[in-house]
Amino acid sequence: MNELSTKHDLWRLAAAVDAGGSIGFGHLRRCVAIAVQAQLLGAQVEFNLCGIAASGCGLVEVAGFLCRNAPAELLPGTVVLVDRVHSATLRQPNALIADISRWRKQKVLVALIDGAGEDALRRQRAGLEAHLLIAPYAGERAEEYGRARVLAGPEFAPLAAEYEDREAGPTRAQGSRILVTCGGSDPSGITALIVEGLSTIQSEVLEVRVVLGPGFEAAYCARLTEMGRNSAHTFEWVGTPTSLASHMHWCDVAVATSGLTKYELAAAGTPAILISPDDIHARANVPFTKLGTAADLGSIQRATPAKVASAVRDLLNNAERRAAMARAGQVAIDGHGASRIAKALRELAYAEV
Repeated sequence: MNELSTKHDLWRLAAAVDAGGSIGFGHLRRCVAIAVQAQLLGAQVEFNLCGIAASGCGLVEVAGFLCRNAPAELLPGTVVLVDRVHSATLRQPNALIADISRWRKQKVLVALIDGAGEDALRRQRAGLEAHLLIAPYAGERAEEYGRARVLAGPEFAPLAAEYEDREAGPTRAQGSRILVTCGGSDPSGITALIVEGLSTIQSEVLEVRVVLGPGFEAAYCARLTEMGRNSAHTFEWVGTPTSLASHMHWCDVAVATSGLTKYELAAAGTPAILISPDDIHARANVPFTKLGTAADLGSIQRATPAKVASAVRDLLNNAERRAAMARAGQVAIDGHGASRIAKALRELAYAEV
């Protein structure tokens, strides 16, 4: 390997990401976090989005990066960070595999963010031609995979810099503040399920903040607002926030979907209740819940408003458990995952391959 250049030397990084619709924006947000750290290490960064690109490009451009909604030709020596492994890809992976092969032939350096467990592309297809494989999930461990370097485990969870060594909010003796956050689009209607469950709690008045993601349809937002008006609790609607960190610090408990957000909640020391939009996310939650930072209600098919209400009441009334969950999250996730990945990408850019 060549000696790394100084931080002022430039290298090229392209992020190829699927976003929007049923995929949501978690893949995109974690690539933005990595890109920010890579830019600090001298990278020239651009994004190539597939899917519903309008909202996604807006998120990218706010972060200061060039965004294209169509594949671009990449120069030899460019590192391409690929975040396109999700349920649709696992069902039909040939297009992604062909892209990886094409990039390799063009002398582009491929870093693939893979799935976890049995839902990892590297475990379903032998011989992936990536130079670097990244599995930033609880329960994953580095393993040999051909000539590729493998980064695995929750220490590589790619979060925004504001989650690095973040101080947890106070554990109040009696909780009443709830954060509801279900991703950028919530096609499964998990937010509505949670709001319905919270509305059945009659023993106390709750303060509830509900995040309305950039992909929420107007009719869905109107339905949620009407549900809040008919509830005894106080609802605040948070539209497309640039960050959830302050809201995580404010709440006693978060009720969220299973994805990147659960790692942010852990790093923030926020006790969480998780509901998965599909079985893939539910399987990924099994090793995550062993960290002790969240309660898991399984997939949307198994969750009910009554289960949501019961889990929320149990946590709000148990300060000791909430404090233990906060400590466990911050022990497991220090928030430096994006920086670790960016350093590995830079090493790849200057390696002899």
